[in-house]
Amino acid sequence: MKTKINKWGNSHGIRLSASMLEHLNADNGSQVEVRLTKNGIELVKNTGTVDLLNKIKAQIQEDLIKQSYPVTTVSNPNKEGDNDYIVISIDSSKPIVREVPKGYEGGFKTLAAAKHKAREIIQKSIEQSNNSLAEIRQVGIDTIRYINL
Repeated sequence: MKTKINKWGNSHGIRLSASMLEHLNADNGSQVEVRLTKNGIELVKNTGTVDLLNKIKAQIQEDLIKQSYPVTTVSNPNKEGDNDYIVISIDSSKPIVREVPKGYEGGFKTLAAAKHKAREIIQKSIEQSNNSLAEIRQVGIDTIRYINL
């Protein structure tokens, strides 16, 4: 489809037909990303950003913390008690162990089992980070002075 570039104030723009907006799944006021390509420009609906993802992750973690309680001291972490335990791993480098009511879906029966799961999550995060470092090295970076994991 051909369209015409028009002057709007101090800028220029093009009109998008209703069928184009439908194809983009966009409406008036929708945020889109404009990418320069070797053949021209590409218009892509902005379906999510890192900031939005971080907000969602923070909200999920906050909600899970509100539904749980700090871990109390137990005499035997391998013995079942009055509570179950969950591992909140929104940030896999910092899993959080919390108490929940007995029978909580996905809960661990003992504190030792929850702590073991938290250690597994951290170990997997370390392995993934090491793999990422290896991939970075393969694309020509020999030394990394600082990396935020």
